[in-house]
Amino acid sequence: MGILYSIALFRYKLFDLVPIVRSTVIDRMGMPMIVLNNEEKIVDINPAAVRLLDAIQSPVGISLKTCASAWPELVSFASGDFQGRQEIIRKEKDQNFNYEARIDLLYSDSGDIEGKVLLLTDITLQKKLEEELRESERRWKSLIDGAPFPIVIIRSSDNTILLVNSRAIEQFQVPADDLIGSQTDRFYGDISVRNPIIDLLNTKNAVDDVLMELKTEKKGSFWVYASVRKITYMGVDAYFVSFADITQRKLLEDTLQQKNSDLEMLSHSLETTNKKLNLLSSITRHDILNQVQIILLLSDMPVPLSEEEIKQNMAMIYEAGKGVQELIEFTAEYQSLGQTKPGWQNISEICTNPHIIRMVSGIAYRIPDVRILIFADTMLNKVFFNLVENSIRHGKTVQSISVSFEKRNDGFILIYEDDGCGVPYEEKEKIFSRGFGKNTGLGLFFIREILDITGLSIQECGIPGKGVRFEIGVPEGKYRIDG
Repeated sequence: MGILYSIALFRYKLFDLVPIVRSTVIDRMGMPMIVLNNEEKIVDINPAAVRLLDAIQSPVGISLKTCASAWPELVSFASGDFQGRQEIIRKEKDQNFNYEARIDLLYSDSGDIEGKVLLLTDITLQKKLEEELRESERRWKSLIDGAPFPIVIIRSSDNTILLVNSRAIEQFQVPADDLIGSQTDRFYGDISVRNPIIDLLNTKNAVDDVLMELKTEKKGSFWVYASVRKITYMGVDAYFVSFADITQRKLLEDTLQQKNSDLEMLSHSLETTNKKLNLLSSITRHDILNQVQIILLLSDMPVPLSEEEIKQNMAMIYEAGKGVQELIEFTAEYQSLGQTKPGWQNISEICTNPHIIRMVSGIAYRIPDVRILIFADTMLNKVFFNLVENSIRHGKTVQSISVSFEKRNDGFILIYEDDGCGVPYEEKEKIFSRGFGKNTGLGLFFIREILDITGLSIQECGIPGKGVRFEIGVPEGKYRIDG
């Protein structure tokens, strides 16, 4: 307002025409204003400036240096051709006063400098408040820097970081200037954990021992136990957050939990294997005895036999002997179950086994491009070997084989497919029976037994005429996917 007045006074002589405006606009203005000519003599001054200079009468026509001799900093600021803002101090006996001083030069129509307008704003209270805030911040900083754990103060209205201690800077490995003023969102490993904490703080003043994952670009992810308090910091509502890094402890706990889980699965697998071996030994022993009894009976006929009857008996003895041989060969393979403890098997490595690669030569073959681990018996490789062998032997028109996976609500499905002749609907369950079919040996029966050791299942879900689709069900906790 003072600048507008000065321009009108010197350039347009507005107040010469309308003197009442000066009294209304300038004299009643609370901001001290002084107009100086080129000799730095006062040509106009408002009452607020007169009071500030402690003048008894109007100082118009007197030099600023004379009127403000007790305020040399003001005189120095007003000298010369400087224009702009500067903070100056007015010293008195009891205290100092701070002012923001501003000078704007006044020009004639020809562009010559005719004078200047000096405006003064009392900012003493503002400076006092700023210093009190700084002192309060120094006290907070001193208080939290002595803590042996990271502390962060966050403005609750917008989740902006207001203050951090040295331990927090070390923890985040981020400079203080980059932390203060930034949003907390960037440091959450999972930001969904924040809202439940805020909801709790709406009903009480503190929340303790909150497990959360934090992250920074330099340090990566780390786990903490955090405690949060509602406070008032520098006049605003805030959260006082302290936390302890438990990353190593969390890793140890997770490892121990995984080991316990693996041990539990291993114990169950061994128990299942023992039951299967005992049952199979009993069944196989019974089957072998039956075949041996046939051989003994046919070898010791009490009556003379014709040549044709002898040939028939010999054929039956041969078949019985062959059956005994197959049973013994099977027991040799079956006894491998449980000899080594189950573990995490890499599906990609199994599917790229040289024996399998040789079998699928000339056939389109596709496997997952991610790393899949399945907790299973170490004979899991025989599962896929037998599946591929069955496709080639019985698929007739197989041109492609694929291994893929699906995640479902009840777990994980590993899928083996080909484009051969498929399996008739009435045989989808029978193919897993022991001794079903011709030239199938005990393959699919054996596959189901291997998978069942660690709780895995298998079923055939393909469409007859379009190929097989074997779905291997893997329960939660017994699969891992990387990539």
